[in-house]
Amino acid sequence: MITNKYKCTQDELYEILRLMWRSCRDNVAQFALYKAFYVLIYVNAKLAEIDAAEALPDDQQRALVPESTRISLVTKTNVALKKVRGLRGYIEKAFEASDELIKVNLEAAGFLDYEAAYAYNWDKVRSLLINATKYSTDHSAELTAGSNMPVAFPASMAVDRDLINPIITDYLNQKENTTEGQQTKVIANNAIYDKGLVMGSDGQFVFEDDDAKRVQFIFAQVKDVVSPPSQTGVNVNAKEDGTDVILEAVEVTVKKDGEAAIVKLSDITGRASFLGLTAGHYTVTLKLAGYVDIVDSFDLVVGVTSFKKYKMVKI
Repeated sequence: MITNKYKCTQDELYEILRLMWRSCRDNVAQFALYKAFYVLIYVNAKLAEIDAAEALPDDQQRALVPESTRISLVTKTNVALKKVRGLRGYIEKAFEASDELIKVNLEAAGFLDYEAAYAYNWDKVRSLLINATKYSTDHSAELTAGSNMPVAFPASMAVDRDLINPIITDYLNQKENTTEGQQTKVIANNAIYDKGLVMGSDGQFVFEDDDAKRVQFIFAQVKDVVSPPSQTGVNVNAKEDGTDVILEAVEVTVKKDGEAAIVKLSDITGRASFLGLTAGHYTVTLKLAGYVDIVDSFDLVVGVTSFKKYKMVKI
């Protein structure tokens, strides 16, 4: 399995790389003197790659579909397992004269898989339902004798089997697709990280005699700008809904419950940073002429700089 190369959060990765590539764009003439492929089209393409990597579904988004399927599957499986437990009672009654016959018939009905099925091992659930249905059908005469098992029980088991097995298949496929999607995102993130480090190395060479500019191309240094060590705060980012155009001069207000509000305007990157805050519950408001106001709330944790991204809808 491919793992992350970067030692930061995904949100930090995207913000760090954007700042580095924007610094490259601002100094593209000096970069081009070193390597001629550094032109605006090239730099803008790298910024677009960051946007594309960010747009890939994250873990929570990918997990939503299979988790929803699993919730439905568990509910239906619990109903079916209760019927399987009922089948155990029918078998024990039908063969009550012999413990050995009870054991052999329970095994034939698939009860060796019951414990694993009860723990939602889906292959075992599938196997148990198939075997229990077949057994109750094949041994209907013995099980219904003496008004023991209802005549309609095997058909009821078959309904559960035919309902649940396709859902198991769908769920396992969704889980597999989720894993593939996770790897796709990791690969994309690693690719933009690698390219950012290469450009950063070039920038450090180009500006080796200019410390103020050189640090703009050192990943760790830019990370400290994006998320200062052990600072409690929030970075608010604003874009236009539907176009992802960066919105500058958005009035961003952050207010902790019971304290005065802090107001800032988003910069040319669409970001307003609020650092040095204290932990607690906050309300954030975004306002910009021509757009619908946004009001949201969140909690800040000590020593963590959070990222909040908003898309503003045009009026």
